[in-house]
Amino acid sequence: MHEYKIRDGAVLEFREGVEYREVSPEHQGYVAWLDVGNSPEVLPSTPQPVLTLIAARAAINARRDALEFGIFTDTHGHRYDVDERSRARLTGAVVMSAAIPSEGIVWTDADNLPRTHTQASLLSLAGEILLWTDALHQHASYLKGKLERGEEYDITTGWPA
Repeated sequence: MHEYKIRDGAVLEFREGVEYREVSPEHQGYVAWLDVGNSPEVLPSTPQPVLTLIAARAAINARRDALEFGIFTDTHGHRYDVDERSRARLTGAVVMSAAIPSEGIVWTDADNLPRTHTQASLLSLAGEILLWTDALHQHASYLKGKLERGEEYDITTGWPA
């Protein structure tokens, strides 16, 4: 069974009590429904704070993701790409370095400089990236907690370097 309701000036089609889609006021089904004497219930507006909260969470996640899949600086000051493809390559190199011991594996950093790594230094680099990634997620969680409690927060500061 179809029924129609109005929210924030928009006509919404409901099917079996569940919101299905927004339709035009000239929508044939809506006009026919009105013609047989039905009248739409007017729903309360979508609360603005809920929309603001959703947008603020999305902004925090976007900032975290931009950092997480951008550039990582290790403890030696070397910068490495950490996008998904680079992470997959590094994971493969760590695994293969255990299978095929080598005196040195040359890895090109984000500044296009060759960096020679041993199995131990590759594993260390992967570990540093893992800990940094965890710290990014922890900080995002902290910011979202402040947001949900209505506390002041700054999305631009406090992220791990």
